[in-house]
Amino acid sequence: MGDPGALAGVRTQATVHDLAVDLYGEAVVLQRTLAGLGGTVSDVAPLAGVAAARHVRDQAGARMRKYAVLARGEGSSWAELAQWLGVIEQEQGEWVRAPGSPAQVAFEFVAAGSCPAGAAQWHWNWANPAVVRWTCGCCGCPVTDRGPGEPDPRTGEDGHSPDCARLREAVAAYEAQRAGAGEPVGGTDGD
Repeated sequence: MGDPGALAGVRTQATVHDLAVDLYGEAVVLQRTLAGLGGTVSDVAPLAGVAAARHVRDQAGARMRKYAVLARGEGSSWAELAQWLGVIEQEQGEWVRAPGSPAQVAFEFVAAGSCPAGAAQWHWNWANPAVVRWTCGCCGCPVTDRGPGEPDPRTGEDGHSPDCARLREAVAAYEAQRAGAGEPVGGTDGD
């Protein structure tokens, strides 16, 4: 398969080049000399490249969030998404925001719509609690997900149908985890 980072770099460079030409015309195309190699390569004017790369970055982030939402709907956990997003616990990681588990960081990225890598601030709408909305692949209902910080799926994932097998399995796993930790199990509202 090769190096995914190198392949992504080559494809991104081509995409940025082509987008800059589409946005600003052929006038932004220039030839750069390859240092030490004596040849030239086609490139775009730096400011046109910056603008085109910004558009690619924004669209890639939006696409990444879209796929994360689809993955949640198909049953992936926030912890699984954290792995695929490259979120790790160590301080030197690519996407780290303390405090918070990798699963919480993944949720915040998708909910906030801002990339934690390189972003000094998060773009939260503090007037509304952070949620991610997705469609459950099991029951087909729209679900409002409050993230891994709300571990009880009955309150953390509003919208599943009452007979949703995925919700039943998540509740059973949550109850088993609580029972294993010595906590009382069962709903607090008489269910």
